[in-house]
Amino acid sequence: MKYFKSKYNFFSNNLKKNFLFKIISNFLRNFTLKIIYLKLKNVVIKSIRLKLSRFDKLSLKLNYLAFFVSIIFFSYLMFLTLPGIFYDKSDQNYLSEILKDKYNLNFSLSSNISYSILPSPHFKIKNVIIFNEKKKYQKQIAHIKELKMYLKQNNFFKKNNLKLKSAELIDSNFYIDNSDLSFLSDFFNKKSSIIPLEIKNSTLFYQDNNKSTISLISTKKASIFFNNKLEQKIFKSESEVYNLPFNVTWKRDYNSDEIVTNLKFDKIKLNIENTLNTNISTKEKKLQINLQRSKFITMYDIQNEVLNFSSINSFIGNNKFTYSGKIYLSPFSFDINAHLDKFDTKKLSSNLVYLTQIFNNEFALNQSFNGKIKLFLNNLDKKFFFDQITINSHFISNEIDLSKTIFFNNKILNLTIEKGNLYQEKDQLYFRGNLNLVIHNIDKFHNKFVVPKKNRVDLNSINVEVLMNLSNLDFKIINIKFDNNIHKDQESIDDLIYNFNNGSIKITNWIEFKNFTNNLISLYAG
Repeated sequence: MKYFKSKYNFFSNNLKKNFLFKIISNFLRNFTLKIIYLKLKNVVIKSIRLKLSRFDKLSLKLNYLAFFVSIIFFSYLMFLTLPGIFYDKSDQNYLSEILKDKYNLNFSLSSNISYSILPSPHFKIKNVIIFNEKKKYQKQIAHIKELKMYLKQNNFFKKNNLKLKSAELIDSNFYIDNSDLSFLSDFFNKKSSIIPLEIKNSTLFYQDNNKSTISLISTKKASIFFNNKLEQKIFKSESEVYNLPFNVTWKRDYNSDEIVTNLKFDKIKLNIENTLNTNISTKEKKLQINLQRSKFITMYDIQNEVLNFSSINSFIGNNKFTYSGKIYLSPFSFDINAHLDKFDTKKLSSNLVYLTQIFNNEFALNQSFNGKIKLFLNNLDKKFFFDQITINSHFISNEIDLSKTIFFNNKILNLTIEKGNLYQEKDQLYFRGNLNLVIHNIDKFHNKFVVPKKNRVDLNSINVEVLMNLSNLDFKIINIKFDNNIHKDQESIDDLIYNFNNGSIKITNWIEFKNFTNNLISLYAG
């Protein structure tokens, strides 16, 4: 009994101790967590207050900064507007002197002057004249609808202290004749640290002594500037002459005394480059033209408004090409003789597109493009009927007279264009001419065209009047005569011509041409 009681007391006391321990433990744990929570809460609150305080200070600083930036920006804008306040239309002469100093050109400014700070500070002047100072008068060489003078942002507070950064000519007409060439040569060749000059939408009229326009060049944009580091003056332009676009790059290197001029006609795949060394004391100059596989090297000089030239080591493909002649500058005309050792007629048809571009009313068929070219083509390819061609071309106003051009076949016959003209009508290139075939070996003629024996007759010449549309290769026969006589069966010949012209008879190869010729011969033979 005592044992049981002692065990009971032990268990009871132990239970009481554990229960009390749990209560104390729970109290202490809850109390500790509460303290930690309160401490964390205080830390977080202090942190938030600190950040808010810093944010308020930063916000205040940003407000001050924005205020000062606004003051500075407003002051800067006011600074940029000073030239518009200090200068007005009464300062035309001062602005002209700035342009004269930087470009060595005489400007006459109108009183229509305004000022703007965008996109950068500049004066805008309407109706400006550039003139060439002659001995007895001032010759106008340019009329500019709008001139912009861009300023360097230096000390605007000081009067008459403007520094020019660049200039821009907009919508300009330039009037140049032979008397201005020395003036232009001085402008481009004189060593001067010229500031950039931009030209937009201009037209150059090159005139003869009678003020008649010889050529007209439209320029979309052009620029001239000086590279101080390389000691080079550079001119570039994107232009168009007679509806043919081209780019010009002109560069003078004052270290090497070399002048390089490059003209690039992308539309007809033509590139022209002229290199001149000013140290060489000779009047003769060298011009080289590269066109695909062809090379043209020309030696030339200019005396008394006449350009004399001749070729050296020039080739079209692998075939030697020689030429010489004169170009008269006032009034403009030319007289040229050329020889080509070998001519591939296949290339003529493949390059017909380029020929139609060259022979148009805006280029070769131009009222101001006058002169003569005589071209000898030798050793034509064997598949072509003729052996040689002598082309006599006379450029007159809007036409090319090809009269007396001769196609030679030394074994059978010659074809002479007794009278013929190349012209353009409604953007189409036409040839109309009177062709005379003179037969000097009738037997070989009959054999070549396989004329049946029953139709073989004596025949000296065949005269054909034709109209050809070279733009779409349409060929029409107007009339045919044998030995310059009207044949008794002319009605049948006219019917054959009619069937050919309306497309009933087609000629696309040698066999079809031979058959058509046989039909004509049989009608003539009766």
